[in-house]
Amino acid sequence: MKAVLVLLATMTAQAFAGWDFVSETRSTDGKGNVVQKMIVKSSVEGEHGKFVFEEAAGSPMTKTGNYMITNDGGKTMFIVDPVNKTYSPFDLDSMMKLAGNMMNMVQGMVKMEFSDPQIEVLEERKGKEIQGMSTTYRKSRTTYEMRMKILGMSRVMDVDTVEEVWFTKKLKDTAFGAWLKNDPAPTGNEDLDRLILSQVKAMDGYPLKLVQTSTTTTWNKKKTKMKDKQVTQHQTVVTQMEKKSFKESHFQIPEGYVRGESPEEQSGLGSLKDMLKGND
Repeated sequence: MKAVLVLLATMTAQAFAGWDFVSETRSTDGKGNVVQKMIVKSSVEGEHGKFVFEEAAGSPMTKTGNYMITNDGGKTMFIVDPVNKTYSPFDLDSMMKLAGNMMNMVQGMVKMEFSDPQIEVLEERKGKEIQGMSTTYRKSRTTYEMRMKILGMSRVMDVDTVEEVWFTKKLKDTAFGAWLKNDPAPTGNEDLDRLILSQVKAMDGYPLKLVQTSTTTTWNKKKTKMKDKQVTQHQTVVTQMEKKSFKESHFQIPEGYVRGESPEEQSGLGSLKDMLKGND
């Protein structure tokens, strides 16, 4: 009997009780054509998370079979490539910041100015159940104006983004936040993104469904003639969810894997970062 109890204790110590879930992300254009699709199978328990790209396209780091892991609730992330047996650090915020700062590389050719964003909550109420979990539904709108001058040509763009989110308070594991994020649609400008984020009402929970619809209207300099109008939609929804137990090794980089280039280094943004530092 004592041996059985010891065995059970050992098994318990080696296993995590958490969640398995599948999420699907789609980006569509104004005609409803799917321009990007990603299906991710995730495992989370407490601060531990593993996010496997089951269907993805458009980036080497998200190729089918690759996965991301975290053991601190998403503060530190790694991309793991099981085919090449490599792993590399992943910092999305850093990559977005560098991409936004690329305009500094072409000073004198491109000038961009942003108005202060206007943010309003249009509706908040009890939402529908998703995967058996109660949700809160919130609909909000963010608008701002962007003025751009390229090689002497001026354009003015009005950006109108409507966000609908169904979030639940039932999930307590912090690793959910590493994938189920509710960040506003990025503008490409670090300062504006920070300002919008500071004004967005905090969400007490994790989104099980998120729909962001952005309309960008391009005008001439005096806004007397419309040049173009584009509508894009980004949607993420959790399609499956169940409780599951995991061994500790499920959230670890396999033994023998070596460090590879980070997505930042692969894309050349690492060199850009050094160049930008040199211009400071």
